[in-house]
Amino acid sequence: MQNNILAAHFKSVGPKRAHEYAHKLWKLAAKNGDGVPITSDNTRQIKNLAEQVLDLMGQEEEQIQRMIELGNNLSEYTLLQTIPGIGASTAIRLISELGDVRRFKTRQQLNSFIGIDLTEMDSGDHQSARHITKHGNPHARRILYWTVVLMINFKMADNHIRDGYQKRRGDGPQKPLIVKEIDHLIKTILYLIKTNQPYSYELAPQRK
Repeated sequence: MQNNILAAHFKSVGPKRAHEYAHKLWKLAAKNGDGVPITSDNTRQIKNLAEQVLDLMGQEEEQIQRMIELGNNLSEYTLLQTIPGIGASTAIRLISELGDVRRFKTRQQLNSFIGIDLTEMDSGDHQSARHITKHGNPHARRILYWTVVLMINFKMADNHIRDGYQKRRGDGPQKPLIVKEIDHLIKTILYLIKTNQPYSYELAPQRK
């Protein structure tokens, strides 16, 4: 089942291709003034590229729906959606990128697969920042990163990810804190799926 979802995912539109189309549109739009005739070559190119982008977006949405049809019977599909900030689309994307996370014995192994480096060197006055590596699965990292960004928003339902972020938030760079919360989200995902339990804010461990 998960192999079918993964195969379906790779048929969807990749972010690199969509970015290339968007960049072409931006460059053409910068050259195109209000006074350019509708019959001009620049206008024609922008129209064609815009139609291609819209078509690709439509194909991606159709592919996501196909993936949901393939995976909506998986227990992790339902469990992931109990976490605030994770809806149907995000849940199925995570499943397609991570596969069966039960194969990972520890979250450190899952971190390595995704590409999250949590090594810290403490020299007394200085502690190195946690960061994202260039290894692992960039698509999974992107999904988890923006999921955490959504979870720490005050409009989101109560969750321990936002609590942890707010306790450590200061005037310095915020990205290392987000990476740290990605680690906590990964730990949560692994625990919920392995124990077959839905997310509960009341039962989530409170961090000092």
